[in-house]
Amino acid sequence: MANKVRKKKTYSKSPIRPVEKKDRIVSNTVWLKGRTNIRRSWDIKLGDTVIVLNGDDKGKVGKVQKVIPSEAKILVEGINIITKHIKSSPGKEEGEIVKKEAPIWIWKVALAVKDARNPEKFIGTRIRKRKNKEGKTERIAVKTGEVIE
Repeated sequence: MANKVRKKKTYSKSPIRPVEKKDRIVSNTVWLKGRTNIRRSWDIKLGDTVIVLNGDDKGKVGKVQKVIPSEAKILVEGINIITKHIKSSPGKEEGEIVKKEAPIWIWKVALAVKDARNPEKFIGTRIRKRKNKEGKTERIAVKTGEVIE
C-alpha cells in the first residue's frame, strides 16, 4: 500500500487582526481560526500589575507598559530583560550595549494582587466581572475578592 500524504492545514491570511479597545486586547473570530492557543480576550489591561507564571522570570512582578494585540504579547516593566548590541555609526564613536525589556506572551502572566496573609507578597489571580450599582463593570479578584481598579 502506498503511504498517504497528509496535507498541511493552511488558514487564510486574513487582514482582520486583533484590535486594542480601551487598553485591552480583543481578537477577531476570523483571525482566531486555527489558532488553538489564543483566547478571544484577556482581562489584563494597560497599567495593571502582573506576575509571571513560568519561564526564567517566574514569580517576578511588574507593571504592564505596552499591549501588542497583533502578536498577543505585552511589555512588562523589569521582565524579560534582553541585551541589545548597537553598532557604532559615523555619528557615534563607539557602539554600546543596551539592556531593555522584550515582549512576553500574555498567557504567561496573571493579574497580581497582594496576599491577604502576607501583604508584602503578590499572588496571581483570575478575575470575575460584575456590574456595580452605577451600572459600570468591575473587575474582582477571585482569590481575595477585592475590586481591581
